[in-house]
Amino acid sequence: MRSQVFAQLLLQWYGSNARDLPWRREPNPYYIWLSEIILQQTQVKQGLPYFNRFIKRFPRLQDLAESSEQEVLKQWQGLGYYSRARNLHRAARYLCAEHQGHLPQNYNQLLQVPGIGPYTAGAIASMAFGLPEVAVDGNVQRVLARLLGIDQPVNRPAGLKRVQEAAQNLLYRADPGRYNQALMEFGALHCKPQLPLCASCPFAEYCVANRSHRVQQLPLKIKNIKQRTRYWHVLPVKNAAGAYYLRRRAAGDVMEGLYELFTLESPGATLKAPHAADLLAQLRPYRCVQQQVHKLSHQTLQVFVYQLTKTMPRLKGYRAYSTKQLKALPVSGLMAKIIKDLQI
Repeated sequence: MRSQVFAQLLLQWYGSNARDLPWRREPNPYYIWLSEIILQQTQVKQGLPYFNRFIKRFPRLQDLAESSEQEVLKQWQGLGYYSRARNLHRAARYLCAEHQGHLPQNYNQLLQVPGIGPYTAGAIASMAFGLPEVAVDGNVQRVLARLLGIDQPVNRPAGLKRVQEAAQNLLYRADPGRYNQALMEFGALHCKPQLPLCASCPFAEYCVANRSHRVQQLPLKIKNIKQRTRYWHVLPVKNAAGAYYLRRRAAGDVMEGLYELFTLESPGATLKAPHAADLLAQLRPYRCVQQQVHKLSHQTLQVFVYQLTKTMPRLKGYRAYSTKQLKALPVSGLMAKIIKDLQI
């Protein structure tokens, strides 16, 4: 299929079907960058309220840089994959220190910004600055794999290389930003993972997957992620004044930098923690009142929540927060649900 024909049909489709999104109304590099970070691993419907929240709290890149990590994590609360928020904050400070508070108008320089990889760099370069760079996300991989019948796994080097080459060959250099947005939008709304709208597809006669009845088989992906199960026991310990003990999770683990109620990890579903045996003895009696499963990309958390009657004058490694203070702390979606369920 010739690139000119593909671009013409795609942009015609986009003109009739594009969603009205705030970062598309004006080519504001900060808005485009922020939207791309938020929409990693997140659908537009879920991410849009967070985008609006961020630009209200941090209307300029400089405002984001001058904030604390805790403030950024609080605004991000519930969106998951919190390393995105930490990188966003680090990137804002880096851009203020190295680029006078602006995103560089250069693909290779964009790659030096924390949290920006090849896809995000291509998206910003093309959408914000009109540079002829491709932006290959999961939607684009799916569209091109089906259109061209790419039968190599797109999450392996050979398959990814073929998709990248195809993206380069089809790129509409006269308007790369709008073209890239159109291609991603087409994958999100029309050439969907499940139940794609092949009957009304403008590329139906060209699509190899459609002609060979392999739409549901493409793109190919190899799954090799080993899931790990962890057992967390959450005990909402408080002091005599009714303040709850919380701490920030350490670096290098899931939910890094977020606050949590007193939590012990054990090898299994039974609450056994030799290093905290004396403390548990002091807290008895306690009983499990809730159990939930929390799935992450590489881990499954089996979480047990307990009810306590005893208080503690102090808890090593934790700080006591009143319920009012607690509401200002950034916590994970998991911990927010526990706090809500316990009516803290």
